Amino acid sequence: MSTASVLLIRYRPEVFADLLLLETLDVQRCILLEELPSKLNNLKHLRLPQHTLPKNLGELHSLQTISPILFISEEGDGRGIGELEHLSELRGILRIHKMENIRSIEEFEKSKLKEKKYINHVIMKWSEGESPKIETDAVEALQLPSMLEELRIEGFPGVKLPLDSLDHLVNLELVNRITLKEVTTSKAVKTAISAKNCPKLTTTSNMVVDLQTLNM
Repeated sequence: MSTASVLLIRYRPEVFADLLLLETLDVQRCILLEELPSKLNNLKHLRLPQHTLPKNLGELHSLQTISPILFISEEGDGRGIGELEHLSELRGILRIHKMENIRSIEEFEKSKLKEKKYINHVIMKWSEGESPKIETDAVEALQLPSMLEELRIEGFPGVKLPLDSLDHLVNLELVNRITLKEVTTSKAVKTAISAKNCPKLTTTSNMVVDLQTLNM
């Protein structure tokens, strides 16, 4: 497996010209990374800097893992969650922060996150004190990978969290959501739930709760 660790201030295409067979790329220290090359067709593993979602991410169709975290841009400049649309090989854990910057339910649906059958663990975070750019009822309509086993949601801005397509969900962790009242599924699902700072959460409809501790 070919691997490269790169230290750059900004993207320079000539640096990547001879890396077309690269499978693993570590650019964590490229703190001002703005753009990725679009011809790394064999790239499977990508490590990004914190607080960066570079352009051309969506061109890496063989990509399997992205770490540590995807940050959704607030600028609407092609660095949104829609970049995941053609990344059908993504697998394992996916962390997405700055969820409040998603501008529409259509933008989220464009990511085709629901169709990512190899992703089994998702972490989504809305920043504290920030208002989402879409309405609460649209937030509640966000659809997640159907094979998901573990889900952590921080700062979710809705009242109801429907998880209707998550028949395989084993662990659900809810953090810092003072408005959340209800979690529902369309089928009975045996799920371990951990809720922290969710004082209004009272209902887990259709969920067979396998619960050690519920801290609300």
